[in-house]
Amino acid sequence: MRERMKTLLLLTWVLFGFLLAPLSAQTPFTNHFLGGNSNGIYYRVGGDGPPLFLVHGFGLSGKEWDRFVEDLSTDFTLVIPDLPGHGESTRLLESWDYEVVSRLLFDVLDELGLEQVDAIGHSAGSTALLHMALADPGRFSSLVLVSQTHRLPLAAREVARTYPEFDEMPEEVQNLYAGYHRNGGDQFARLLPQFRGLADDFAAYDLSPEHVAQISTHTLIVIGDRDPFYPMDLVTEFYEALPNAVLWVVPNQGHTPVWPELGGDEIAARDFPSRVKAFLANAGSG
Repeated sequence: MRERMKTLLLLTWVLFGFLLAPLSAQTPFTNHFLGGNSNGIYYRVGGDGPPLFLVHGFGLSGKEWDRFVEDLSTDFTLVIPDLPGHGESTRLLESWDYEVVSRLLFDVLDELGLEQVDAIGHSAGSTALLHMALADPGRFSSLVLVSQTHRLPLAAREVARTYPEFDEMPEEVQNLYAGYHRNGGDQFARLLPQFRGLADDFAAYDLSPEHVAQISTHTLIVIGDRDPFYPMDLVTEFYEALPNAVLWVVPNQGHTPVWPELGGDEIAARDFPSRVKAFLANAGSG
């Protein structure tokens, strides 16, 4: 049983998280709360240039993007929210609902007066962006979706469904997740029932190719060819369904291809900001 738990934890690290990187002290940010700091969505804004919206994965926070902040902020004004119940956000959900999450993320953009943005998501963050693009196609000029397809396979659903309680995790894992959240491990523990509920969410995580084809936004898909949750045949189906997609396959990598902290490729991590910038520039000129 203990070995199985370790395997599930390892798979979840690969699927939804990576080791914390320190927030760069070089890029100043302003801090905001949509709806007030007692029941609000926290987001930070910093950098210089057109807006770039960065959405993290489930169980993490906007700190997920810290390794790329300094490089991206030289060309973009970064808008980095913490999803409901995550990080510094005080807004809680009874259950995870992508319709509600999408509406809150739209509200962040509305509060800033941003009618159209480029956006990057990873894993569950990409799922939110997919639903936002379907709801309001004109809101995004370009999308970068890291480790994402239109369906969540059974293996990934099983990881979510059988995820252990917080106090059953090894101490180092508890410290990892606690570090993302203002109230530490208690806050992460409250998210776990919502996380397990993702296993049975077929409305959000089982889009058809025909549904995906409605998204005409220029999209860069970044995927490891050894991703244990999104096999290449599913990636190909997703890529071919999107009318204006570019596919970057990182060889010999899993679900975190540009995060070396979890075994991702050092060269891909170094190249990620420049490849994103080139894609967004080319998409904008097209």
